[in-house]
Amino acid sequence: TMHHIVSDGWSMGVVIDEFASLYAAYASGQPVRLLPVEAQYADYASWQRHWLEAGERERQLDYWCGALGDEPVVLELPADRARPAVPSHRGGTVSFALGRDEARQLAGLAQRAGTTAFTVLLTAFQILLYRYTGQHDIRVGVPVANRNRAETSRTVGFFVNTQVLRARIDGTRSVLALLGEARESVQQAQAHQELPFEQLVEALQPERSLSHNPLFQVMLNHQRRDLRALRQLPGLTLERVARTASAAKVDLALDTQEDEDGIEGVFGYASDLFEHGTVERLQRHYVSVLRQMIAAPEALVADIALEAADAEDEDPRFREAVLVHEAIARQALEQPDAVAVRCGEDVLTYGELERNATRLARALAAQIGGAEPVVGVVIDRSPAMIVRLLAVLKAGAAFLPIDPALPA
Repeated sequence: TMHHIVSDGWSMGVVIDEFASLYAAYASGQPVRLLPVEAQYADYASWQRHWLEAGERERQLDYWCGALGDEPVVLELPADRARPAVPSHRGGTVSFALGRDEARQLAGLAQRAGTTAFTVLLTAFQILLYRYTGQHDIRVGVPVANRNRAETSRTVGFFVNTQVLRARIDGTRSVLALLGEARESVQQAQAHQELPFEQLVEALQPERSLSHNPLFQVMLNHQRRDLRALRQLPGLTLERVARTASAAKVDLALDTQEDEDGIEGVFGYASDLFEHGTVERLQRHYVSVLRQMIAAPEALVADIALEAADAEDEDPRFREAVLVHEAIARQALEQPDAVAVRCGEDVLTYGELERNATRLARALAAQIGGAEPVVGVVIDRSPAMIVRLLAVLKAGAAFLPIDPALPA
């Protein structure tokens, strides 16, 4: 590995190619023939400075300010723990893989939509984030190679720039329609990829917080990996080593690598926010979204189901758990005179709570309908509120507490 201060993903490809050439030459006793390096990193820095000063900075800044707007949106992923004021940056990882057949099918969907595998992976990620958060404005940080001059193709250094790709997800849109919008967004971003990210942050001046990144809280990094040069070396075999947990730079990051064997992915997550099992479930949902997109590209986003058909996707803790109203009913049988609710001088025993809630639940069940009924509960905080909430659960519905002090 190499530190990002001196290299990037593209640089690793250069290093691998040159290592393979040197090893092959050494093994065969032949002279070394490496491709020439046409530009040093200092040359690139000079080109970038002159280019930005010539007016390109203002042009690209106008585009990004228009694309992102004035108000940054914090993506509120459902977390297992509250966001700390200062993150520890401890992280974990969850890996997955798509084999050759699935990668080929994904490429077929990309071709049909007139785009790339990266755009399909990005759109699936955006749909997943939309479904998890309910937010329509989704912003994903995406690193780009930023090597627009041929002279830099053999230069080892950190050229990468970070962009913020914004999507407005609507459940009534089809997968193909979203792919078309993502294709346009990616193309526009590529045409404005040279503006340094720190200059964009400085121009937008978002409200700063130590708890999260200013312009995005999730990232997607996709790379094509070519290991053919190493695989052709005489007397050597390659062994893949699983990536270990690393520091979490954002709440959630998806790294994907594409090669002739398929696509490998790694979800990196902030341990401050998420349990490992939560991200394992999210990873299964992501793969499920991809497969549904491939199988039915005309389907509406709202019709994409996150729940897997097999029981493997279900958290075993929920299979073993007792529902709240069942636990209270059991307690009412075992200790009917024990205090269940106390509010000032008002007291309800478990027996009273169970009897009152059951009576109200029967009346509710005769009135509510629908596959997933939701019952609004408008009442001040009191023991009577607990009775009503419990009755709604017993009637097979979900409750929506409404503060009676709110305007009608």
